[in-house]
Amino acid sequence: MTIDDNDGGSALSTWCLDIVILQWTGYVSFVEKFYTKLVNVAKFPSDRAWRLVGRCSTSIFLSMRPYRSKNTRLGNLGIASQKATMIWAVLQCHRIMEEFLLLKFESHSAIIKEISMF
Repeated sequence: MTIDDNDGGSALSTWCLDIVILQWTGYVSFVEKFYTKLVNVAKFPSDRAWRLVGRCSTSIFLSMRPYRSKNTRLGNLGIASQKATMIWAVLQCHRIMEEFLLLKFESHSAIIKEISMF
């Protein structure tokens, strides 16, 4: 992808939104399939299945925490250095989510850890 210097970042924004849609769809699919597998195959009671799904979901967001938390106190995003910090964090979060997607969530070490500790 090339970004035209004159487009004010709209190409990057559009790309990020497209990725968010794909990643969100993949995440929701994981939640649905994992819950269904826990209830129908592993015969988990619904409340325990949701608890494990919740713990796995939490592990995804905890994986992004180092990048997300650094940006919670950014001030004026009109300053180039703060824009760059925010963009870097967004790209890192996309990278982490992509790792979960490529491993189909359940094969990711963070998810395996939650399953094994449940």
